[in-house]
Amino acid sequence: MKNEVHKIVFASVLKPCDDARTFGRLAKALSSKKNVEIHLVGTRSQTPAQDASFVFWPLFTFQRTSLGRLFTEPVFLRQLLKIKPKTVIVSTYELLWAGLVYKWMTGAQLIYDVQENYMLNVLTGTLQPNWLKRLASAYIRQKESALSHAVDHFILAEQCYVEELPFIADRYTVIANKADLSVLQHRVEKPNNVFNVCITGTLGKTYGTITAIKVAQKLKASIPNLELTVMGYCADAKYLTEIIEAVKDADYIHLVGGVHLVAHEDILKLTAKSHVAFMFYESNESFINKIPSKFYECIALGTHILTSQNLKWSQFLSTYHAGMGVDPHLVDAQSLNLLLQKPCLNDDFIFFETEKQKLLALV
Repeated sequence: MKNEVHKIVFASVLKPCDDARTFGRLAKALSSKKNVEIHLVGTRSQTPAQDASFVFWPLFTFQRTSLGRLFTEPVFLRQLLKIKPKTVIVSTYELLWAGLVYKWMTGAQLIYDVQENYMLNVLTGTLQPNWLKRLASAYIRQKESALSHAVDHFILAEQCYVEELPFIADRYTVIANKADLSVLQHRVEKPNNVFNVCITGTLGKTYGTITAIKVAQKLKASIPNLELTVMGYCADAKYLTEIIEAVKDADYIHLVGGVHLVAHEDILKLTAKSHVAFMFYESNESFINKIPSKFYECIALGTHILTSQNLKWSQFLSTYHAGMGVDPHLVDAQSLNLLLQKPCLNDDFIFFETEKQKLLALV
């Protein structure tokens, strides 16, 4: 039928229904197609998006390490049978079985949006004992490999996954998390009377959060008007306690989030009004070859970046005069002044619009 509605379901286990990638980039891009109805399955957001163009299903409410994750597939399959989509896009390995069964029952298109190298993330994580990490990572890779034959196409969030994931064959398209500033209703200016520094996104040991806080504390002595905002979610309760302890006596440091997710719009607003973003990630195999989405966003918003020493990152940032990799112990006011001498450049490559056409061709 000419005017038949094409229903599309996006689904994740741990991400909110209005996740920055799934909803903010992919779903909104596909909503530009005619006769589509888009449903988003995930966890409940702290600040749910209000958009009548989409249907949100906050089905999952457990923590990252909860045993409840073992029972997500029957819940998801039941939801699919209610919605009856023609295209199912899952972004976590837990939902592949349900997607496969639904595809077998209905002939729907099944796409796996690989947002992370989940096996590598588990192996290099810090929240589980080594024996459990080895067991879980083996299970993840076995499941992804065994079910890969049923996946019609793989969307990869990072170019490096082409080399890291042997099960994708040649059925893939890289759609990177480039900058999408559409949620910002107004231009946000950087103040002249305050030197704003931000630490945003996932907070944790591997992300060097406390290291970055210590750098800001050191710089405060030579930059009296420095203000630091730490904004994001921390899944490690013990590490979050350490963060709170590290900032408790500093009235120029503001912690936002911590125990809960923060709306992506708020992170973008903070980034826009910050002069510098600190990203002192530890050397970790799971992300040394990635280009963090925050790089694209900072460049688009004219916010300079100080990050860990990584040749790939340094080359990327230097192209746009946007930042440099440094030893966090050697950061001083002089290195900051050197960084800020040239304004950030940007071009079309930085923005998600360059990825949008690739997605529209898939569905």
